[in-house]
Amino acid sequence: QSRFETMKASLMKKAGGHVRIEIYLFEKEFEMAYREVADSKYMYSETLMNQVATAVAGIHDDWSLAIYAKIVKRFIEQGQRETYAIAARYAKKIKALYLKAGRNEEWESYSERLREENKRRPALLDEFKSL
Repeated sequence: QSRFETMKASLMKKAGGHVRIEIYLFEKEFEMAYREVADSKYMYSETLMNQVATAVAGIHDDWSLAIYAKIVKRFIEQGQRETYAIAARYAKKIKALYLKAGRNEEWESYSERLREENKRRPALLDEFKSL
């Protein structure tokens, strides 16, 4: 192993998750970036999660779907109209991925489940009308 590779490995171990993910994305190590976001109990920023989801879209759509679903859930749980609007924006990305892949029934199932689980949140349902 080269000195650079040894140094890089050491730095990656010491780097915080955000930094590691940025490096993975820069080096196009999309699987590592996805794993960091998906497996972590820590909720990374919306921006960083969106960057990973965007990077893996078209390569691994299911990874993008999982990340976007995590973002949607996070913003729904915050329970405010402003956060519901953000959740709806990411739900639209989920819809686009499903429909692009011809997986319309999966979109309908996901959408129905979200509406059913949140039927007591009228502001959320209002935000989701346009889906």
